[in-house]
Amino acid sequence: MRYWMILVPLLISACASTPPPVPAETSVPPEFPSAFYQDTKSPNRVLYRIDPHASEILIRVGRTGSLAHLGHEHVLAAQNIKGGVSIDDDPARSRADIYFALAELEFDNPALRERVGLEGQLTEDEIAGTREHLLSDVLDAKRAPWVVISATWFPGTKPKSELQVQITLNNVTQTLRVPVLFEEDAGRVQASGQFRIRQTAFGLKPYSLFGGALAVEDWLDLSFQIEALAHFHASYAK
Repeated sequence: MRYWMILVPLLISACASTPPPVPAETSVPPEFPSAFYQDTKSPNRVLYRIDPHASEILIRVGRTGSLAHLGHEHVLAAQNIKGGVSIDDDPARSRADIYFALAELEFDNPALRERVGLEGQLTEDEIAGTREHLLSDVLDAKRAPWVVISATWFPGTKPKSELQVQITLNNVTQTLRVPVLFEEDAGRVQASGQFRIRQTAFGLKPYSLFGGALAVEDWLDLSFQIEALAHFHASYAK
């Protein structure tokens, strides 16, 4: 068994290539509606900027197959999240738009692994191999470097309880219905919740070895905590 535990990280590392560079700080993905948030003159809405220090998205990556016990589950964290929230007098016109760079994802932070209930800690080499492989061979972050998420209130439901969320990943957009816990007070809004997505829905192929005996699970479990502050300025989106 020890042989397999050593072999699997080596195989992953051997398939990896140089990870993509982190996009420049001033970069904004083309899908982000910058013009909408540059229009600060509307009297019927309040604009908020995402606080990257208080916001995060956690992605739990599972394992499957008859040899799953030889591999690892992973947790990825997006913490440098940018974008904005617009709260309109008419809830149907309210929206949020956020984005983050795949190259800035943090992999298998020990504290986060413990928080989401993953057993064991990975070595630095295992973390580096996993990161390089996922960003280069699975996500192809050089070709599609951004994740862009837009949300509006889901129509016909209890006010401020469910979101209609559009996620653009790998240049593919999927629409989901996501329950949310929403809070709003003076100068601040918060939204939190959890949902699942399939990698294959975005044209991604979950990694596998030995004919699928050791594989990454198609489902990804996401949890999010987003906080935004009032007095949005266009530069805050960058």
